[in-house]
Amino acid sequence: VRSRKDGLNCNPDMDLLRDMDSIVKYARLSDDNDDDTKSMMSIPMLASELLQKVSLEDDEDYTSGASSGDDASSTTGSNSGGVTRHGENDAVVREVQKRLAGASDPEVEGIVPIIQPRAHQENDYETETDVVFDNVERGTTMRIIGEYGQVEEKRAKRRRQMRCLFIVALLMLIGGVTTSLVSYLRASNKKEKSSGEDSVRSSTPRDIPLFTESPSAQPAPSATMQPTPAADAGGIDRNATAAPVQIVTTLEPTTISPTSVPTTGPSLAPTNAPTIGPSNAPTAIPSIIPTSLPTVAPSLSPTSSPTSVPSSSPTQTNEILLLLTEISGPALDDPSTPQYSAYQWLIGADIEALGRNLAKQPQQQQSQQRDNRPSLRRQLSLKGLSDEQVIDRYVAALLYYSMEGERWTLQVDFLSEKSVCQWNDGFLTGIFCSTDGLIQDIVMNNNFLQGALPNEITHLKLRSLDLRDNKITGTLPSNIGDIGTLSNLDLRRNGLSGEIPSSLFSGPITSSLAALVLFSNADLSGTIPSSVGNAKALEMLSLQGCNIRGTIPTEISTLSNLFMINLQLNHMTGSIPSDMLLLPSLEIVVLSDNMFTGTLPPIGLQPRFHFLSINSNEFTGPLPPSIGLTHSLAWIDFSENKLTGTLPMTLSTLTVLSSVKLSKNHLHGKIPSLLSNSYLQILDLSENRLTGDVSSILQGMPTERLQTLNLGSNDIGGELPGQVGQFGSLSNLNVESNNVGGSIPTEIGYLSKLRFLELGSNSLTSTIPPELAQCKRLSILNVQDNEQLSGSVPSTLSQSTRLEHVSLEGTNITGDLDPIFCSSYFVSDPINSFTSDCSDDSGYNEVTCSCCTSCCDRVTGICGGD
Repeated sequence: VRSRKDGLNCNPDMDLLRDMDSIVKYARLSDDNDDDTKSMMSIPMLASELLQKVSLEDDEDYTSGASSGDDASSTTGSNSGGVTRHGENDAVVREVQKRLAGASDPEVEGIVPIIQPRAHQENDYETETDVVFDNVERGTTMRIIGEYGQVEEKRAKRRRQMRCLFIVALLMLIGGVTTSLVSYLRASNKKEKSSGEDSVRSSTPRDIPLFTESPSAQPAPSATMQPTPAADAGGIDRNATAAPVQIVTTLEPTTISPTSVPTTGPSLAPTNAPTIGPSNAPTAIPSIIPTSLPTVAPSLSPTSSPTSVPSSSPTQTNEILLLLTEISGPALDDPSTPQYSAYQWLIGADIEALGRNLAKQPQQQQSQQRDNRPSLRRQLSLKGLSDEQVIDRYVAALLYYSMEGERWTLQVDFLSEKSVCQWNDGFLTGIFCSTDGLIQDIVMNNNFLQGALPNEITHLKLRSLDLRDNKITGTLPSNIGDIGTLSNLDLRRNGLSGEIPSSLFSGPITSSLAALVLFSNADLSGTIPSSVGNAKALEMLSLQGCNIRGTIPTEISTLSNLFMINLQLNHMTGSIPSDMLLLPSLEIVVLSDNMFTGTLPPIGLQPRFHFLSINSNEFTGPLPPSIGLTHSLAWIDFSENKLTGTLPMTLSTLTVLSSVKLSKNHLHGKIPSLLSNSYLQILDLSENRLTGDVSSILQGMPTERLQTLNLGSNDIGGELPGQVGQFGSLSNLNVESNNVGGSIPTEIGYLSKLRFLELGSNSLTSTIPPELAQCKRLSILNVQDNEQLSGSVPSTLSQSTRLEHVSLEGTNITGDLDPIFCSSYFVSDPINSFTSDCSDDSGYNEVTCSCCTSCCDRVTGICGGD
């Protein structure tokens, strides 16, 4: 840059232009340079050097020009020369501006406005130089300092991020080391705990030592063995003898890296194991390896077919042994137990079956599976299974050995190489799993299971255990209540014995158990404890025929989800809890055939309460008035009690009532009309003191569905109406031991489904109508003790070949019965019970019957044999 007075000699110098190029190039490079000081100071320093160079050259030109001329001409020469030089200087300046204008760097662009031609003034050299430097500092250095601050801030942020990453990595490293050490310590503790048990097992065929050697036979050519390394720092005796176990001959040499397998000696920290090269010596492998550290899996090289069957490794076997010892204990050592058989299958036969399955596969598929090492390990061992899945497989096998699985009707792939989740028929029988691969349901109905349930079944996370209709014996596992996921326990119709475990109502199962079905296990015993109130999820309680004693605890009234209570055929006493029949979810209550006493409690208005059976007890008092308000009731059985009072008139409002059984009580009064009960199928009011007219009673009955009408042993009168022929579904008509008169209506022949006709001990007149022969299904005909019933038996009854019981005694019926009841129709299937009068008052035979089973004397009323 030139800034001089007019007239100075100043030759344009190309070096000056080259220096200018250097400034521009350096400024561009310095923008990307990481050296902050150089980036900040490059422009001012180079500009200063350039200006100093220009100033020195001008001083030299000025000095030489002033001394060469005289005073008179120097002014003129200077002025004229100065004009010329000034034009040349302008050209230099323009070139500098042009080159600087091409620079893209903001720092260089800041110099462009500074370098421009200007008018020369006297004595302004120092002043103009100072102005240049001031502009450079203000226009360039401050911007560079600002950008340097941004760069420094980014670097500080990067340093902070690096420090954070370093701290996180350090913490992860510490955590990994700590986890590995804890896992190793746990494995060591398990080994110490099992050391005493291992010494006992050493005498059994099942014992697996710390090291397993290959058989002494010469290995196949495709097999590669490993040498036996010397004892390491852990102090393990690698020369210990062991029972031979076959190994896969296609296994390549396994190289144990220094960090992959720690020693199993007493030291707590893992040590480095040496790398073992291939040789023909047998291989010794440590038997216990911490499960948290990775192990080196053997590599499988493709061969035509395996020459031997694979077996589980000692490491794996001991891990399984430690795991299963916790749930089966010493039973694993006893060859006579199913636990021993299941364990041996798990570590031996199971692996062999998997190996055979692999050997049967095509060569290409074998190679593909060998390349997929994780999948292959899952096939040839249990290494890919979690502890829970190993226990599931063991318990499933134990169930097979405990319950004579070889005799089951359906084997459903038990003990196959498949996953236990596939041990089923795909429909209703077998083992079914949850989405996480654990056993969830065991359903083996009517499959000839025999024996006792193993206690180990409580270690499964079962949702349903349904083994109904088998021959299961023994007691229920005492800790069955520990299955906190069990919802359905159905063991009906088996041979279980012992007391019902109290844990069913006090263990973790109480939060999940919804159905407890044990009925028809006659050798069970025990009581229902008050802790039944803890089973808040219980919906179905069925203990019919389980020899239960004691009373119904009042806590049962707190089970709001309970919809079924079946305690039939037990020896229970006491009364029904006052609030039990008011439970909001009740649908079915069966308390029959016990020794309950007291009066009946109030019956609720539950929307689905449809079945109530309390027959064969000792209940007293009247029927509860609220019974007529429970409009959902469809089945009532209060027979064989000591109930008193009358029938509530509200019974006629129960529109869905299909069965009413109130026989063998002390009820009295008139039978109400049941006209609105269009669904009525069974009405049994026998053996009471009820009154009414049979004709009016029948007129109020629904004719569509009525199947049983039993009014016997009451005080009912009137005559059988012809309307009786409209009851097309009627199969049982019983009005015996009443005061019914009149004749037997001929319309009775329309009852095509009639099987039981019991009209004895009444005041019937006339004769037996021949239309009765149209009742082809008739098996019982009882007209005894109707003295005014006379005439002969219609010959058409010879077509009633299904007759099993005929009672004609105490009547005036006469004639020869042999052609009717003793003919060829009855030769192959004779009447089981045939009673008639054999003589009249004068001692002569009233009827002739060679096939009668009992002959009665009308005079004495004594009946005898033929």
